[in-house]
Amino acid sequence: MTSHAFNAIAFVDNVPMRELEALFPGARVSPHELVVALDGQGTLFAFPFGALVFLDTSAERREAETIAAACRTAPPYTRGRPREFRGRRARR
Repeated sequence: MTSHAFNAIAFVDNVPMRELEALFPGARVSPHELVVALDGQGTLFAFPFGALVFLDTSAERREAETIAAACRTAPPYTRGRPREFRGRRARR
């Protein structure tokens, strides 16, 4: 059985995909999501409604990518404290 860990961080406001695309070269981008492999250390999914979802990504890497995204983009993404959510899924 394979287990996957999902961690999501929600920002207060929407995040334009074009701004995130500039932060993550090589990402697959559509109007609805951005997907980027994190150098064999998991996968990041970003959504325009202000959510970053990490799949099988270490806490250190999640923090580094979240801080990078928040600090490199203009306000309002840095307003308030982002909310974090966690989940696990087991596949048979």
